[in-house]
Amino acid sequence: MIKHCSKFIDLYLGKITLPFWYKILGVSIGRLFLLYIANKSPLDTPKNLKTDGSIKISDETLAFNSEKEILKQKLNNLSKIEGHIINPIYGKMGSDKIKFLITHHTIHHFNQFGLI
Repeated sequence: MIKHCSKFIDLYLGKITLPFWYKILGVSIGRLFLLYIANKSPLDTPKNLKTDGSIKISDETLAFNSEKEILKQKLNNLSKIEGHIINPIYGKMGSDKIKFLITHHTIHHFNQFGLI
């Protein structure tokens, strides 16, 4: 879960490339998804939604402490993000929306695993 959340941050900051059709769907109908998420508490987000392969973590062995530190650093660095980001799914987005989605996603998983 920690590595998945870390990769989600990379995805939403445009550091992971996705096929072009993701952007076509994201720009056309993804805005409806964003409105849905914006009005939902991360504690109420449905579990077991499909995870894209670019941020799905296999059963590989991970170093928990180092992955935890990487995630903490990425979350701390969110405060430095300003302006607009080119998201590989939704296109140009304000940093406030990117920060919201990353925070929402992370809280959802921390809740899912009983950490909050």
